[in-house]
Amino acid sequence: MASIINATTTGGLVTSADNSGILQLQSGGVTKATISSSGFSYTGAVLQVVQSVYSGSSVSTASTTLTTTGISGSITPTSSSSKVLVLVNSNVYQANTGTGGMYTIYRGSTNLAAGTSPSIMGGPYNGAGTVGNTLSMNFLDSPATTSSTTYTVYFATSG
Repeated sequence: MASIINATTTGGLVTSADNSGILQLQSGGVTKATISSSGFSYTGAVLQVVQSVYSGSSVSTASTTLTTTGISGSITPTSSSSKVLVLVNSNVYQANTGTGGMYTIYRGSTNLAAGTSPSIMGGPYNGAGTVGNTLSMNFLDSPATTSSTTYTVYFATSG
């Protein structure tokens, strides 16, 4: 059960108490938020925003094996049922080698694009030198943890 604070249109503020250590905030008998030893949860709301801006020098690779870009961000989910929306936006440049680039997002050591195709950019050599593109990726993750979780962008050449 839970201790409840309920705002009703007929009785005003109605409370009920127990010793569960859980507090529910309700409106009209419908739970809107819960506070427990796991933290604060509120269905359908954005509870945290983490931004990571890469400020290092440019990175490059000639490898076909995915390697870190150094672009990463960490977040600590408030509940094991929390969802994490990872958004990546970056300028990328492809040398005139006739190959494209592959980009993906890792959670820790797990490639979130495993079993699917990573984001692939670039194309055939155009004879005009370096080609610039905007990389934009997103992934809705369910990390199923309340531990700090790090998301990192990895990349490789496609050939």
